Amino acid sequence: MPPSEPVTQQLVAAVVARLQGIRAGSTYWYQPDEVLTEHIGFSDLRGALAYSVLGGNESPAGEDNRDVHEGFEIALHGWAKAHDDEDRLRMARRCVGDLKVAIAVDEGWGGLAVRTSAPAVEMGDPSEETKPFMRFVVRCTIFYDRVRTAA
Repeated sequence: MPPSEPVTQQLVAAVVARLQGIRAGSTYWYQPDEVLTEHIGFSDLRGALAYSVLGGNESPAGEDNRDVHEGFEIALHGWAKAHDDEDRLRMARRCVGDLKVAIAVDEGWGGLAVRTSAPAVEMGDPSEETKPFMRFVVRCTIFYDRVRTAA
């Protein structure tokens, strides 16, 4: 993304690129079938695992003599598909772990950010009417320096 784009759009693009780079193996449990930037429901999914990256609100995070930090909330919505409740829950928990690892790889997001908050997790109910899918959400706040990253 060109540097003239707002830093929030650059951050969303960086998160999407990182999630698209996930490959199942020694570091990650699962490779996503889709990584999107819009909210989707389980009935719109084409594969067994999809992530949706949604940017949220920006809010001032503090100031000192050198930095003016802004917090940008990112919500990573996921849908995991499995045949029974126990498998859905296991898969969703592993996907949450994958997302936490992906966030921790570089919490500065290639120099775009100062730091990233610890992820907060929200798990759906494996037996709700969305069978055979289970929903989960991982939220974090990415803090960036408005002065240093100004476009």
